[in-house]
Formats: sequence, structure tokens, C-alpha cells
Amino acid sequence: MAFSPDYAEDGLFYVFYTADGPDGLDPTGQVGDVRIVEYSRSAGDPNLADPSSSRLVLKTELSPEPVCGPGLR
Repeated sequence: MAFSPDYAEDGLFYVFYTADGPDGLDPTGQVGDVRIVEYSRSAGDPNLADPSSSRLVLKTELSPEPVCGPGLR
């Protein structure tokens, strides 16, 4: 999770997660897609997100091949 540099004014924040598959945000999504989604804080309670404000900012497919870093020696 990351907050907008102007969070105090715009109330925007971003969430990074791996999707469970297609949903209302991304009907063509696949299990394992990596997403960054923008949300805004709730007008009624600034300690909550407004779930209807979700906006898909970035989506990429998770590689089917395992990603392994270099071995430690």
C-alpha cells in the first residue's frame, strides 16, 4: 500500500495485490495477475476506503515460470 504524495488533499492511495481471477474490476483477469489499484478515502469516514472508487492502474500477468534470484554462495 502506498499513499499519494498529495494524500491530505486528494485522499488517494494505491494497493498492490495478486488477483484471484476475473471480477468486476477486471472481467478478463486471470488468477495470479498482479494489480495496482487506486482507491480514495471515504467521504463519510476518512479512516475507511471508498470501495466504489477502485480504479485499475496497472495489471500484468504473473510469469508461469518461477522467478529465482542468483544463488548465494
